[in-house]
Amino acid sequence: MNIKMFFLVFLTIFMMELGDKTQLSILNFAASLKSPFLVFLSAILALGISTLLAVLIGDNLFRLIPLKLLRFISGGIFLLLGVLIIIREISH
Repeated sequence: MNIKMFFLVFLTIFMMELGDKTQLSILNFAASLKSPFLVFLSAILALGISTLLAVLIGDNLFRLIPLKLLRFISGGIFLLLGVLIIIREISH
């Protein structure tokens, strides 16, 4: 195992997840459901499966689409989702 690559991925994902909407949702579930262990197990399973799908899809997309284009598309989707969230919040 490449330990440097492991820590690069771990630290990047860990830092990107701090304070994001997923973490805040988990926090709210834990506070309202009064079952922290169940929330923890559910979150681990959900995040694990979504990560597995991202890895499998990403690996196959990399074979079909050049990395530079894939990054451009991913960034565009990220920005589009951000704009849609802002528009939804403004309209409420």
